[in-house]
Amino acid sequence: MSKYKCKHHWNYRVVTKLIGEDRIFSVVEVYYNSENKPDSYIDSKNVLNNYESKKALKWSYNKIKEAFNKHILDLDNWPHNYK
Repeated sequence: MSKYKCKHHWNYRVVTKLIGEDRIFSVVEVYYNSENKPDSYIDSKNVLNNYESKKALKWSYNKIKEAFNKHILDLDNWPHNYK
């Protein structure tokens, strides 16, 4: 039995954090554990970059659009929703 716990699933989410006195918003990949709770994220500069095909790029674009229909996650109070 491996001690490594595989991430259950992932999606794109809108996140926010304070940088100095400014609040910024981004789209990142969020990974979830088996209890469907956000577990980790990847903060990329450009999530729509370097795809192998237009079809793959469009798939990601549509998944990013879905992120705007979900609660915003607060990186300063991870993994809680921004209020």
